[in-house]
Amino acid sequence: MNNNIKWALLASVLLLAAPSLLSAKQKIVIRVDGLSCAFCAYGLEKKLSELEGVEKVEINLKNGTAVLTVKENKTIADETIKKTVKNSGFTPKEISREQSTQKEVPTMETITLSVTGMMCSGCVFNIKTALEKIPAVSDVEVDLNSGTAVVSVEKGRVTVSHLIDAVEKAGRFKASLKQSNNESNHRKE
Repeated sequence: MNNNIKWALLASVLLLAAPSLLSAKQKIVIRVDGLSCAFCAYGLEKKLSELEGVEKVEINLKNGTAVLTVKENKTIADETIKKTVKNSGFTPKEISREQSTQKEVPTMETITLSVTGMMCSGCVFNIKTALEKIPAVSDVEVDLNSGTAVVSVEKGRVTVSHLIDAVEKAGRFKASLKQSNNESNHRKE
């Protein structure tokens, strides 16, 4: 078979396998025999840190493990890891991999509502409770004196109308989006 065809086949196989291998950060746990002291751990950590694609190395003497955090979209072959551990003077046993389960942190925004009809702390409590029941809401501050409700929400997960509806269903209240001084208040229609 022609060398160009061999390379094309190899490239095709790698391209098909790449999405599953390179999709996210990985943690690789290596059970290592022979780790007995902090000096051993330091030497192994130093060697494993030199591998291309390694972001962080954690050695646990008590468990006899080395945990590699691999940079996003990188991978390290088991054989490369085993060779590095052996060259460091230790015996690699089992290697396991797990995908990182980093949860994306939601972007928050603050929405300030003007609320009329509040008369007492009970009204404040009712409005605060109604807004806190909305799943995308993370924090609520209701101020009787200023007639406002300041709501922290996950951006894009809740509308102003939804917040206004919740306030108005909590009692005999009217709510609207509080605008800056340069803009007029728009009431819900």
